Amino acid sequence: VAFVTWKFPALSNTFILNEIVEVLRRGMEVAIYSLERSTDPVVHQDVVEHSLLDRTRYLDDLIPAGREGAGEFARYAEDWLGDRVRALRAVADDLVRTGVDVVHGCFANNSATVAMLVAQLARLPFTFECHAHDLFVDLRYADEKIRAAQRVFSISHYNREFLVDELGCEPGKVVIRRVPILKQFCDAIDRGERERGLVVSVARLHEIKGFDLSLEAMARIATAVPFAKFVIVGEGELRGQLEQQCRRLGLGERVRFAGTMTNQDTLRLVRRASAFLLPSRIGADGDRDGIPTSMIEAMYLRTPTVSTRVSGIPELVDDGVDGFLVEPEDVVALAERLQRLLLDDELRVAMGERARQKVLAEFDVDRNIDVMLTHWRAICREPVLATPRRGFWSRVRKLISG
Repeated sequence: VAFVTWKFPALSNTFILNEIVEVLRRGMEVAIYSLERSTDPVVHQDVVEHSLLDRTRYLDDLIPAGREGAGEFARYAEDWLGDRVRALRAVADDLVRTGVDVVHGCFANNSATVAMLVAQLARLPFTFECHAHDLFVDLRYADEKIRAAQRVFSISHYNREFLVDELGCEPGKVVIRRVPILKQFCDAIDRGERERGLVVSVARLHEIKGFDLSLEAMARIATAVPFAKFVIVGEGELRGQLEQQCRRLGLGERVRFAGTMTNQDTLRLVRRASAFLLPSRIGADGDRDGIPTSMIEAMYLRTPTVSTRVSGIPELVDDGVDGFLVEPEDVVALAERLQRLLLDDELRVAMGERARQKVLAEFDVDRNIDVMLTHWRAICREPVLATPRRGFWSRVRKLISG
């Protein structure tokens, strides 16, 4: 399987790493083609353990010398890919030379565009998966990719409905495959005492993650839960603004911005926490969460979640059963549920156990990688769906009329 992804290895794309590692563990051969290099200062231990950088090729390194133009791919160059379109034939040659059977786009936007084009050049079947921003905000060439793909993997029923109802995807082509987490990796750190009052969020500092609401909620419970502390793991453009909000709310030592951490250290922190907080919202541009991997990992580690009814999150969290959900922007309800969780030890433990069982039942890596492998094996026996080149139908009409 050739995985075409955006940046590798990126800490924010751990779910892609989980897929690749599990496919390798099943005895499959894997090739990774990355559109860009990751600039993350730390690297997940699985990247090193499985020598994944040795399996990775970057499009920038495959651009041929000289002034060879973009040719038939010029329109993709003008849009986003730029000079990287000149590397597509080299990637396709590499796919054929190494005996790749299936080309898979790890995101529905640019990764899937490259995967589609190199698969067509190599005459190989093509699939892609969709998550959140890549589906709701940045899905260029949607008709073309949906038509060319043998399968479209969706992480939620919410996404599937969007693909079918809004984008006209054939229902039988969409396959539900949840975001997988690696149980063995989580199990290795699943020990230690809980820290009373510790609340954790793990996400990029972006408007859709609702960190401003989280800080407001922490301020509201300050008197009732004086021992509450909030640690935010992640970086982003909103850090300065959020730090100012902390000072304005008088949160002082109650909030710590931990920045970027390794996955191991992050999960250890989540395992110690009493609650995981992520009040997601839909952004002004339509951007939204899918089902956050960090939330799935937290629930597997028995750390109950307080979140919002956005996108696929209600498919993970059953309100009042294994966590709490409130309506987006309802900071009063958010604070009330968080306070209740932090003050009720019995409820928190019961919810944490049910949260783990929910993840085991639906988000198990074995179950969800089985789904992908089953469909990949099946499409290797199906005819490749060719997408007509630009201008194809005009040439056909000329031939018919002539």
